[in-house]
Amino acid sequence: MDLVNDEGRPDASATHDVLHDEPIFIHAAFRSSSTYVLDHLIIQENVVKIYEPLHEGFGNIPQLLQRPNQQGDFFSALELPMGGVKGFRKAFGTERMFLGPDDDHPPLQNYIDILLEEAKSRGLRPVIKEVRTQGRISWLRKRFGGVHIGLIRDPRSQFRSYRWNARHGNWYFLAQVCQVYAFNIVPIARALTLKFVDIPIFSNAMYAEEHNFYERVAKSLSTAELYFIFMYVWFWSTLNCVVQADVSFELPLGQREADLNGLLKQHGVAVDTSRFRGSLAIDEDLAYSDMLPDIEKIALGCFKLDFGGLSALAPSTYYLSPSTQAYIDALFLPDLSFPVESSRVFNGKVLKSLLLLEANARSLPLRSLAPYISYGHRNENDPDNLLRFSPSSVYLPQGSLLEMSPSDGYSVVRFVSESEGLVCYGPHFDLPAGSYEVFFDVRAEKGGRAPLEPNVFINVIAQRGLVNLTPKMAFDITGRREISVVFECTIPQALVEPRLSVIGSVEVYGMYIVAKPAASSVGA
Repeated sequence: MDLVNDEGRPDASATHDVLHDEPIFIHAAFRSSSTYVLDHLIIQENVVKIYEPLHEGFGNIPQLLQRPNQQGDFFSALELPMGGVKGFRKAFGTERMFLGPDDDHPPLQNYIDILLEEAKSRGLRPVIKEVRTQGRISWLRKRFGGVHIGLIRDPRSQFRSYRWNARHGNWYFLAQVCQVYAFNIVPIARALTLKFVDIPIFSNAMYAEEHNFYERVAKSLSTAELYFIFMYVWFWSTLNCVVQADVSFELPLGQREADLNGLLKQHGVAVDTSRFRGSLAIDEDLAYSDMLPDIEKIALGCFKLDFGGLSALAPSTYYLSPSTQAYIDALFLPDLSFPVESSRVFNGKVLKSLLLLEANARSLPLRSLAPYISYGHRNENDPDNLLRFSPSSVYLPQGSLLEMSPSDGYSVVRFVSESEGLVCYGPHFDLPAGSYEVFFDVRAEKGGRAPLEPNVFINVIAQRGLVNLTPKMAFDITGRREISVVFECTIPQALVEPRLSVIGSVEVYGMYIVAKPAASSVGA
């Protein structure tokens, strides 16, 4: 029997003879009701529903493991001594968001392998729902097979949802789209695109620092600039989705649900949208609404110039509203249609006439940026029991300076004092019980009135100084060295904070914490 009845409606009680073990990927946009779809899939096999495994929080925040459908239990076998997930890298959620089938990305491939193998070892069919993979569908299909379902939302409704959240204090979505634009579009876009919005690339070992930076960027941009960024990313993500997914759709489906499930049933999947009620009407300031059509045309024109050849692509099956369908149709049209009065849209910015630019647009060069330095919370070859934090992620008291090293482009903390002074402290980690070692890569020179005495000091505290995890450990250093201190968390500790002090001068190049293996029992 099928997963749908004779009327094409999903039937949760139905059984069928063929069991499927291929993974199911749901590639969604933010604010597109993807959690509803995940919760209302009907699948014959026993499954594990894996909720957004590329979320940046899987780096070191154990609370994110507690998700619906026993996800916490699924990830418990993969949890690391540092509180993160085996194989995860924070860059998965913001960097290299658009991959072709032949691109190499060993860390991401390894991580997805780990998730799929864990599901297989439990005899479960994996269902991965993610809002960060619409641009990676062909890459995932080539390596992992599976059925790929795309979920899209009308861009104006989606952007209104972003703005509504921001107006109520949640800037996550607008900050995220700014970061994706900076990391994935700014390095390769033509000069014309960057005449409209150019965002700096900022990378840090601590995701919170990156997010705070791009939240400040989002707050500094006009609505027109934010919508341009959003639409550019939307065009790229949606194009990948409708071309590479097995099927893409938008809620509500209405009468088209039967058609969708008729296509999905060959993979042993159905989706029940009968309880979907849609988003609440958003009381949004529409003062900018008259700008939207012009901004959409500008973003589409820039996107076509940067990538070209779109008319040769063939979309797969999709079920979309007429308004969203119009955007898809525009993607495949060969023409470039810029509005004339673009400077009005961008708040009076002085731009050359786009009519003039359009004639020579294809001769404009692609931007040629040197590869940016990405500070990973773990680097590609790091073991999973190591957690990095960069000089730009620590707290600096008065007297300490964060500068860029001219030799290699990395950040460095510099400090000079004739008496003992605090150089840097933090950031704050929540660590499980265990044994740890914190390392500092420093260059120090002696100063002050005691040149024969130790000059560099490390101590580790927790809970904002209520708990001392180590005494102040002293080091006698001249030149560059890596120094470390071992500390114990006999119970889980919140706000663990390494602190570095010096007499004389010091440069701090890097830091990391290692979880030490538990001592094995003797004679057992």
